[in-house]
Amino acid sequence: MNKFFWRSLTMAWVIIFVAGVVFLQFRVIDATGVLQTTELRMLAQLLWLAVFLVIAMLQLIIWMLVKRK
Repeated sequence: MNKFFWRSLTMAWVIIFVAGVVFLQFRVIDATGVLQTTELRMLAQLLWLAVFLVIAMLQLIIWMLVKRK
């Protein structure tokens, strides 16, 4: 696998992350009908960030394993 593939994959994850943050920031009511306060928005964005950090770490580990071979 070449670097172009991994860079494209990383850029796709960044675009999905930014779109998710924008969505979480501007929604007024979530799926359960709860009005979103500032604290709930920040918590949702923090959880979204945690998910993407785990994905980024896994992607880095896979990249290191592929690069080693």
